[in-house]
Amino acid sequence: MIRSVSYATSFAVYLIFSLVVACNSLFSQSIGFDCPAIASANSIYETDSSRAIEIPIACSTTTNDARLQLTKIRTEVCWNRMAYPLTDYVPRTVLQSNIDGAIQVEERSESNLSFNSSLADGYLTAFGIPGLNGEASRKKSTSRKYNQIPQHELVLSSGPIKRGTGAFFEFRPSLTESLEGGRNLVVAFEVPVSWRAGILQITCHATGNRKRMGIFNDGIDFERIFIVPVYLKGDDQAFRAATALAKSEQQLRSETRRQQNQASSGSQSWFGGFGSTDKDAISDYWMHHLIQSGSDRALRTVEGRLPERILIAANRFDQARDELLALAR
Repeated sequence: MIRSVSYATSFAVYLIFSLVVACNSLFSQSIGFDCPAIASANSIYETDSSRAIEIPIACSTTTNDARLQLTKIRTEVCWNRMAYPLTDYVPRTVLQSNIDGAIQVEERSESNLSFNSSLADGYLTAFGIPGLNGEASRKKSTSRKYNQIPQHELVLSSGPIKRGTGAFFEFRPSLTESLEGGRNLVVAFEVPVSWRAGILQITCHATGNRKRMGIFNDGIDFERIFIVPVYLKGDDQAFRAATALAKSEQQLRSETRRQQNQASSGSQSWFGGFGSTDKDAISDYWMHHLIQSGSDRALRTVEGRLPERILIAANRFDQARDELLALAR
């Protein structure tokens, strides 16, 4: 009896965990982020020791669920390796009002002062004092007109991050702006005069609410991280190195996804893989760490357990990254 209860409890816990994972997966599929595979850097000016570069980045956000309402989109742009100081960023912080133009305000004030002696006549005559017959009054009015600036709400905030080596852009919805769609960001850095290429890391984060059964709101919190190889515009070797890194990342993700699909279809049971013993189906955490951290440490901890095709793709990515970063010095 105790063992049966233990099995039932374990299955219930696993079922709840599966539902949570499924919900998170549903939310992640409802929100889509996109960034360029590679980006070019325009040289603004250069000195004997440094160069100023400007990097335009087109990012976009999409949703495919009408019940999903986004409340904030935050995008962070910084260097994946070899950070350089930020010198400028666009767009800047924006405040917006729902009222077009200034508000016209008119203020009026009026004061009255009056004295009527008839109220005191009865009291005065009773003591033999003649009554006062008369009335005094004074009236004063003022008026002023002026224009007042309406209250503004924050719809975009931006500023430096990472000790001045990156920038953040935080967007909120308004009557004229939607959080869905594309946005053009521009970041400028000061790099060594010998700089020809580098790698940016772009973090896209969305928060919002999703209606459930038309009554309840589920909080949405979803994030995705991209790496974007950057090359100096006009430098053919740097362009080829950036393209090679982008292709090797795509190949690594494709091979890992294919292997996971094969392991999933061959070993999972009817209730989601509970009790699976497939040793080849390992977590893909190492892959995200390899791509996003700029280090191969996670790869070296699992390379002995990786299928050959994935290991080849991972080493090719690591080599392509080293070749690109050699141009960043």
